[in-house]
Amino acid sequence: MRMHMHMLFLAHLRAPSFRHRRHNVALAIDQPQQSLHEAIASVGARIGETGELLDLDRRRAAAGELEAQSASEGFWEDADAAEATLRTLAEHRAVLEQAARWEAAVEDAKAAADLEEAELVEEASAALASLDGELDAWELRSLMGGAHDSCGAVLTLTAGAGGVDAQDWAEMLLRMYRRWAEGHPSGYRVTLTERTEGEEAGIKSAALTIDGPYAYGHLKAERGAAAARGRGRG
Repeated sequence: MRMHMHMLFLAHLRAPSFRHRRHNVALAIDQPQQSLHEAIASVGARIGETGELLDLDRRRAAAGELEAQSASEGFWEDADAAEATLRTLAEHRAVLEQAARWEAAVEDAKAAADLEEAELVEEASAALASLDGELDAWELRSLMGGAHDSCGAVLTLTAGAGGVDAQDWAEMLLRMYRRWAEGHPSGYRVTLTERTEGEEAGIKSAALTIDGPYAYGHLKAERGAAAARGRGRG
């Protein structure tokens, strides 16, 4: 399923407020052991926070109920309902398995810190830095509670009545969104489905189809950031 998102020269849009926190795992080169212990504490705390945002206890309970349903007699009598149940179950399982991997990574880092071997400390530090980035992405996803946030998206850009400057800026936005979608870690599939050239430069309008999980939710967030850039352009 894809949701449509229309943009009319983005300067009037507001930036989102979800980027309220930023954590960074910084490792001191001259004190790797101490830095690893600090990173373990920092990432461990973030896992707890993200677990609350993802409501892991509720997901465990829901997954148990759905597993029981899927094993019940007559489950496949309504094929559409059964498939919807299995999709929901798979989503819960994916989140729970990811959380378990985070916890396992922290435990591995603790073991490396206890052994005090330089190579293991370096590997554990790199793993925690990568995990910190994963937590950023999952925290963002947990805030996407909109009805269509998990869908793909069709993005339409329109320069409007701003003349050549607006058409030039619309083309810049098209390039920006295309690069963003093509380089997204979720591996979105991006298709340019419409493009109308401007009279002198830029474009009058364009449309991108972006297929992949949470494309619409991520795009709403990126749209706000683009709005902030648009306001600072004048």
